[in-house]
Amino acid sequence: MGSVQTETECLDFQPSDKQIEIVKMVRLGMSYQEIAEALFVSSRTVRREIKRLKGEVGVTTLPALLADVTRRGW
Repeated sequence: MGSVQTETECLDFQPSDKQIEIVKMVRLGMSYQEIAEALFVSSRTVRREIKRLKGEVGVTTLPALLADVTRRGW
């Protein structure tokens, strides 16, 4: 099982350029499949990156992730 991150570790997290691009596309209302096609990756890769981001920032839902990354200015 993965380790639980402290609040400081979550705040210090810096997403990859791909993760930021995925978040921007989700904000635009694009589906995971549309994002995958635009980035030339599989929809599974998009889902995995979203899941990783949620874990890194310490949230469990997509709306919470979008609120958190907006607050962080990503």
